[in-house]
Amino acid sequence: MDSDEEGEEDKEQEDKMEKAAKPERSGSEDEDVDADVSPRVLDTVETFGKIIVLSPALLKKLPRMEPEEVAAACRALGRTKFFDGDILGRLADVVRQLLAKDRLSLEQADDVFKTLWCLNFYDREVVSAIARQFKVRTGTMDSMLRSAWLEICKGFNHTADQDFLQLLEVPHMTALNPGFKKLRCAHFARGTCAVGETCTWAHDLRAPVELESALFQPGKKVLTTHTQSIMGKDTYGGRMRYM
Repeated sequence: MDSDEEGEEDKEQEDKMEKAAKPERSGSEDEDVDADVSPRVLDTVETFGKIIVLSPALLKKLPRMEPEEVAAACRALGRTKFFDGDILGRLADVVRQLLAKDRLSLEQADDVFKTLWCLNFYDREVVSAIARQFKVRTGTMDSMLRSAWLEICKGFNHTADQDFLQLLEVPHMTALNPGFKKLRCAHFARGTCAVGETCTWAHDLRAPVELESALFQPGKKVLTTHTQSIMGKDTYGGRMRYM
């Protein structure tokens, strides 16, 4: 019995010595929280395990991140399919703040949008903030990008910004476009133009639907000035005579 008690005492003593010999771990958590989550590092993250290691630092630094850092974080989360409610909630707050200050570029907003879709994380306020910020820029957006955003909005069943959805489908024309205010608005013809008075298409059921029919007038002759007749007959339909 005494030998058993002595054995237990020896084991307890060994455990104490082993514990004392181990390095303190108080700083390990701080190191995780202060890990490098710069765009350079985030763009190299390819595995679920790596993003888990960086998640404490990401959660801590998100509120202070610059737009390019937020975009890099979105790309990393999307690539690794990492869904964390705390991180995504804080990310949504930051994105709304950046959009309100017009600090997200089209490419950075695209990273955000596609990450939300990839992770099936729908935040109505974030989508509406993107809609407010970029609906006036749909005319300069690539058609494939507009189609992708439209599909995301439809996939999320986002119905709060019908004007934005319409502009993703049919963007504004510039005043220099020959069809500006001349071609019939298809949405108006169906009775539901969400853009209203700012629409750059004609809200007239008599307006043509194609530019060719709007510009083509049979029998119309091209009139030339006297100078054009003399100096530019080869350009305006005739043959130049050389003296």
